[in-house]
Amino acid sequence: MSYIIQQSSEMCKPIIGVSMNYGLSGFGFLFGQDVMGNTNLGLRDQRVALEWIQKNIKAFGGDPRKVTIWGAYSVGAHLLSYGGRGDGLYRAAIVESGRAVGPPWNDTRWYQPLYDRIFPALDVGLEWFTAIDGDYMRQWPVKAVLEKKFVKVPLLLGACTDEGTGFGVTGVNTDAQALAQSISSKRWVVTPYQAEKLLSLYPATGSSYGTGNRTFPELGLQFKRYSSMAGHFTMEAPRRLSAEIYSEAGADVYSYPWDGPIFNTSSRIGMLYVFSNPVQTFTPLGNDPSHLKLGHLIVRMSTSFTVELDPNGHEVKGIAKWPMYKTSKPQNFVFRNDTSYVEDGTYRKEGIAFINTILR
Repeated sequence: MSYIIQQSSEMCKPIIGVSMNYGLSGFGFLFGQDVMGNTNLGLRDQRVALEWIQKNIKAFGGDPRKVTIWGAYSVGAHLLSYGGRGDGLYRAAIVESGRAVGPPWNDTRWYQPLYDRIFPALDVGLEWFTAIDGDYMRQWPVKAVLEKKFVKVPLLLGACTDEGTGFGVTGVNTDAQALAQSISSKRWVVTPYQAEKLLSLYPATGSSYGTGNRTFPELGLQFKRYSSMAGHFTMEAPRRLSAEIYSEAGADVYSYPWDGPIFNTSSRIGMLYVFSNPVQTFTPLGNDPSHLKLGHLIVRMSTSFTVELDPNGHEVKGIAKWPMYKTSKPQNFVFRNDTSYVEDGTYRKEGIAFINTILR
């Protein structure tokens, strides 16, 4: 977090960066009938760290009343923890490329087969996320959000435009294959009718957006189409639903899509920028001034949000004001390395709305 701290100091809004250790993958999120009662340990690790911050951050010159939690899936889960109980551990949240609303990764129907394979195969499974354990996570995340059982704090959230390229599948060449993949997907649950409807709402082109009519036949003739559906199911539709419900509940919400730049043929990488690191080994931002400039912008906006609960105090000239998200007038701030701008937040309205009827 060194470069984040540097940016906050240069804009005269210094913050203290606190990172934490917690159990990852199966070591922090193992779930199955045999371990019921010892679940969501990674999230509990993080909560202990947040309690430690409340008790000790003053000794480092910090203010325990002004803590912002910043991350992805875990942050979304903390907002729903214990039925929406924050216990004053933080006053705001930044959620990147993640959310607690979404596909059903949360119960034993999904996790028990993975758990059962661990002992004979020493296999921790593909992914482990938050589990519905009746304690830390008391109900389905989407149900908790719809019932407004979450911590109502100022929220900054978004997702990458082409994030679905990381969740789609390769080798999908025909409508029939796309339909079969949708019905059998482990990332969402749809009926055959819903899958057909979904395909009708998504054209044969899509993510990676910004690549025009270019296709990637080596990945599958319908790679872009399927990646669009995957990205919207896992990230974009839940982001929009969360923004709408949190805003309706009275929380100040700032929403964004990360729209560039493209580093390779199939994905946009936003995580590289949020640390504003000009010397990192993988795709260093310092190679192109526009990359570093964009990294500084997201960090300064996030810092402003942390300090003032408003991302607009960033002191970067020529940047549009980031409007608060309202259901009556949904708007996003679009991050790009050429020109960042404000957009109407209803793009791909019909498809995303249909997905959210499924997620509900």
